Amino acid sequence: MNVQFNGSINTSIGLMLNPGTVSYYTFSPVGDTSFTAGTNVVFTLTAKDRFGNTANEQGSVLLTAVGGTSVSFPGGTNPRSFGGGSSISVTVASTLAQSFTVRAANIINSDIKGESGIITVNPAAANSFSVLSSSSPIIAGTERLLRVRLVD
Repeated sequence: MNVQFNGSINTSIGLMLNPGTVSYYTFSPVGDTSFTAGTNVVFTLTAKDRFGNTANEQGSVLLTAVGGTSVSFPGGTNPRSFGGGSSISVTVASTLAQSFTVRAANIINSDIKGESGIITVNPAAANSFSVLSSSSPIIAGTERLLRVRLVD
């Protein structure tokens, strides 16, 4: 910062800027993302103050999948603690093809939250058939409709 007094004194002053209290969380990568069922995607969740500065968080967040089922957050507990740091790693996994978002909400004040972009889980490559019809023996010379499902 440069300060001038009547145009004759020009000096620099160093100011320490301390972030405010946590106001919201951001997910990185930002925006929509996708992965294949049975794998996962990793986000960095960062605590921010009301001015967008990175802030240290003493609390914990509860992770939920909004609009999705069979979603897990491996690699840690849920709620997940920041432990006084400014960011944590969040792994998102699912074995079901679907789309959803992930919401992180402070466990003390649910107004402090953040939400990912849309996460799309694509089906994995098909690798087997599942028999849907009866598996009882078939008598030679008779017909039976056999129904199967291709599964990934």
